Amino acid sequence: MTSNTFNPVYIGNNRVLIKTKRDIFLRVDSNDALVSQSLITKGEWDPVLEKLYDKILFPGANYMEIGCHIGYFSVLACCLVGIDGFCVLFEPNPRSMDLLKANLRANILTHICDINELAISDVDGEVEFIQFSTNSGSSSLGMPGERLIRDYAEVPVIKKCNATTLDGYCISKNMIYDFVKIDAEGAEAKIFNGGSNFFKSSLNNRSVVICEFNPPMLNSVGGDANYIINGLCCGGREIYTYSEKGIEKRVSKLSDLDQRNISELIALSPVRKKEIFGE
Repeated sequence: MTSNTFNPVYIGNNRVLIKTKRDIFLRVDSNDALVSQSLITKGEWDPVLEKLYDKILFPGANYMEIGCHIGYFSVLACCLVGIDGFCVLFEPNPRSMDLLKANLRANILTHICDINELAISDVDGEVEFIQFSTNSGSSSLGMPGERLIRDYAEVPVIKKCNATTLDGYCISKNMIYDFVKIDAEGAEAKIFNGGSNFFKSSLNNRSVVICEFNPPMLNSVGGDANYIINGLCCGGREIYTYSEKGIEKRVSKLSDLDQRNISELIALSPVRKKEIFGE
């Protein structure tokens, strides 16, 4: 990585042009108080996860991301998989989708992407979508609790968005994914419920899945969180929590997880675990 010497530039329409520490130019939302603020001031977002991308993805890989926001990791994934790889991207928030498309176009990456303005859930059709402005990355299929609303200091707008299931999306496609990242602000249980066939047939023993486990938002969106555990361990994958320290503890059942705080989960085979983490 190089030093971020480019000064962010406001380019109008609440957009700021920034350069990441990898020298990738992105357009970010000046109203966004979390992800965009970090990118404007530091040139990076979630460096722990970013390092995992370097270890998991490779030229020619197939990647899926559910909940892309403005495309920080989407653009990174496209750069890592290259011309021989492919990226399937889902983002239901129209404003985030505009920035996602703009960032992919600006980096000449749209030709290796399937970009979908859709939520992934356990139903097909129109669903309720809770949209935030200054916390756009927290937009969700469920209304956060009162404490989170107070923390966000913003009243969200209730809209509609189109949704599909992973099984429905993949029914006519013949693709094996090397890496799937899921960060859907509490919709994860519904994603896994609607993707039971996907996790059995569209992954193999080298596939890696990373998923956020967010108990407050899971409670808001609804669904049985056991679907997450069952889906992640399909195909003999082992589930672990991870942090900046690396692999932390193995997860075999829902009760192994902190039921109050967010956990970052990674599911992978023992062989891939050794390759990525050296243990």
